[in-house]
Parts: sequence; structure tokens; C-alpha cells
Amino acid sequence: MKKALIVASSWGQEKHIGNLRVDRFVRWLSEDGYHVCVVRAGSVDKRKTTVFGSEITVRDPLGLHRNGKPDAIAPPARKPNKLRRSLAYRLFCPDPDVVWGWRVVRSSEVAEALDGANFILSSSPPESAHLTAWKLSRKFNIPHIVDMRDGWIDEPLKPLLRTSSFRRWQERRMERRILDDALYVYVTSEKWKELLCNRVATIEKKVIVLTNGYPTIEIPVDFQSGKVKTEIKFIHAGRFLGSRDSQNPEILLKRLLEFVELVPVKGNIEFFGDLSLEDYSLIEPFSLKIKSLGWVFVKKKSVSREVLFKKFSNSSGFLLLCASSAAIPGKLFEYILFKKPIFVVTNRDSATWKVCKKLPQAFLFDIASDDNTENFGKFYQAVTSKDFVGVAPEEYSEKYLSKVMLDAVRTL
Repeated sequence: MKKALIVASSWGQEKHIGNLRVDRFVRWLSEDGYHVCVVRAGSVDKRKTTVFGSEITVRDPLGLHRNGKPDAIAPPARKPNKLRRSLAYRLFCPDPDVVWGWRVVRSSEVAEALDGANFILSSSPPESAHLTAWKLSRKFNIPHIVDMRDGWIDEPLKPLLRTSSFRRWQERRMERRILDDALYVYVTSEKWKELLCNRVATIEKKVIVLTNGYPTIEIPVDFQSGKVKTEIKFIHAGRFLGSRDSQNPEILLKRLLEFVELVPVKGNIEFFGDLSLEDYSLIEPFSLKIKSLGWVFVKKKSVSREVLFKKFSNSSGFLLLCASSAAIPGKLFEYILFKKPIFVVTNRDSATWKVCKKLPQAFLFDIASDDNTENFGKFYQAVTSKDFVGVAPEEYSEKYLSKVMLDAVRTL
């Protein structure tokens, strides 16, 4: 039997965005006949059989991860603390999960699961997943596949990599060693590939672009029935600064306020997500201005994907901010699937810009430009037209993306 082991410390952690990508890998490999073992972090060591294979929980010594359901013998989870988090990232390289990784490498359960495995796959962030998988790869002589959901050294998520030249040098050496030894490296956009290969030219032939894709849901046939000409409803899903510190909500809301001031109708704007206090403080002034123009502006906590997608079905369009050059927000693919107009604020020629440029439902607003009147008009015409329908390209479908991944691993 074909076997694969996936290192994903946050597997099963509620609302962790990285689970969506790991979910896809598990599903695709299982459907292709693999016995998949996922190694995750939790409050106690345990192993269980699953429909796709098995799941091994390795206890996290730092207590940063808990099992899906609280364990009676586990200590209570610590509340988030920015100072403690900052100190932990300074102390442990590349991140605090490296301590959990030490236990994974020494685990007899993991060693048993690796017997006869075709490959080990690690998905980041955190980058310690790659370090852990690399050590397992070397220890058991099993090929390693690196999946980079975001950049490591390129556009780093960790502030320390932007402020400390020593830490950047340290992790760059670590990244280079891991990537040199990897069998394949998956990245989520052409721009990530370009940035990575410009730094590490020797790995270009094994870097594969594997974007995120559409959720596996059924879109109601009458999904446009909620659209009317006299009222429009926009939805923004997800966080801002909590996901990437360049994601300042003011960038999006400045453009949105300009749009609201120009259009002759009133409407609703709904933000769904676990926003930070900083997000709220930046959003509130714009919220007040938009409300003063007769619009309804509502900020709501995150909801289940099932509930959120029902909200999507009854919306007129979506709001998207991407202030990164190389990242493509996962929510974009959810928006695309509903084929409704998308108000996209991003950098010209960024990875997100290039994807959206091919979509008739995406209306692009350059972060650096103030000349938006023409696009405001086009977007308004789209959201108030009952006949407007966008497209959902095949290249972001489960069928297409699973083939990209499986074509690579089938060479083993």
C-alpha cells in the first residue's frame, strides 16, 4: 500500500486557516489510494485510526496546542500574550513549534508510521514543520515534499525576520538546506516561485505552483436571487492585520468610502471575521462615515463556512484587500466560485492582480493610484445588474489542482 506522512502541528485546531490546505492533501492522497498519516500537536500523546489512515498526536511541551476536545488531564490553555509570544519566537528558531518537532523526530509512533512510507510532506507556516519533516527525511531516508503556503524569507510573516539581520541570515541558511534536499517544493503563486527561484536558482526545476482552490460546496442554482437593483450588499470575510501586518483595513475602506460617496443607492456592508482590537480601531472611523451616508455597516464575529457561504449566496458582491506582492488570499477562490462582482484592492502586477485580471467579475483598484472613477462605475453597473455572471476557471478546481499534486508524487 502507498503511504504518506504529513507534518502539520495545527491539524484539528479550530479555525486554523492552514487546515484547509492540509485537508485537500489528505483527501486527494486518500482518493488516490494512499494510507495517510497526519502528525499533529496536542495536549497528550495518542494515535487513532481514521477514514484516510491514521492520526498521531504528539504532545506539545510548551502547551501552545490543544486537542480538538479538552482533555481532563490536560492543563488549561494559556491566554494569548503578545510579549510571551515575541519572546518565544526570539528564543526558538524558526518558531516555538520546533520544540514539538524535537519530540516528533524521537517518537516511536512516528517511526512506525514511516515504515514503508513513500514520502513526507510538510506545510507551513509555521516553518518548523519543514525542519521537523527534513530531520525525519534524513533520519529514515524518505523523500521530503515542502509545501509553502506563504513565503519564508520572501515577504516574511514574522516581524523578527524583517528587523533582525542575524535571524534572517540564520533562517535563510536553514531554508536553503531544507529546500536543497527537498524532492519537490509547492508554492501558491507564480510570484512566490519567482521570488524563491531568484534567491535559490538551483531548485527551480522542482518548484511547482499549486494554488489554493475552490471549497467543496454545492452552490445553489438560484444563488443570484437575492440581488436587487435598489439595494446592494457587500461582504468581506476574514481578518486584516491578524493575518498579515501589511493588511491595513484603511487601504480597502478608503476606496470603499469613495465608491459609496459616488453611487446613487444605499446598501449594506458586512464584515465577518475575528478582527483584532487594532482592526476595529482602524475600521471604526470609516464605518461612521459610511453610515452617515445612509449605508448599514455591520461587523460580525466569524461564522461557520456553511453559514458564511449562505451569506455569500444572498450578497451582491465581495470586498477583497491584498497588500502583498506574492500572496493570493484563500478567500479569493471562495469569492470566485460564486461568480459575483469582487471589489479588489491590491498592488498592480501582484499575484492577486494577475489572477483577477483574467476574471470578468473582478474590478481592480491599484493601492498606489487614486484614479478609480471609471472602475467605480463599472463595478456599480455589475452589482446592480441582474444579468451579470462571472466565471469560475477550471484551474482552481479540485480536479485540476489534485492532478497537479498527484502527477508529482506519482513519480515516486
